[in-house]
Amino acid sequence: MKKFFKEYFLYIISGILLTAGIFYSVITETLIPLFNQGKTEEFIYNLIGIPVILTGTGLFVYGGIIFVIDTFKLFGQEKMITNVENIKNKNADKYIKSESRKENFKMLLSAWKRGGKFLGIGGLLIFAGGILINLKEII
Repeated sequence: MKKFFKEYFLYIISGILLTAGIFYSVITETLIPLFNQGKTEEFIYNLIGIPVILTGTGLFVYGGIIFVIDTFKLFGQEKMITNVENIKNKNADKYIKSESRKENFKMLLSAWKRGGKFLGIGGLLIFAGGILINLKEII
């Protein structure tokens, strides 16, 4: 555990400072003015909607990172390397090239599944939070 904090100390501090800055901005530029203007309904919608959007953004970023990492891991696998060589080989049979492409496509879809779930859920949360904070204007 100590090794983890030693290696990622700057990332952890940066994340904490970024999160603190975002929350400070949300509180001082959105929530306090709404409260002072007596817009209680909009204040409540924003109080709920902004954390939903921020959670969605975090999940979306995490999903993107997982998506890229899993893709790079895939291209290090022996089967993928062999398939790419088969596809690039000008003397290879068309059937072998076709099967290699299909197999690579299936492997990519499988690798993208985990990150894609987080991207999808994050996008939906961002969408839902956006609707929630603008609900007074929509209705």
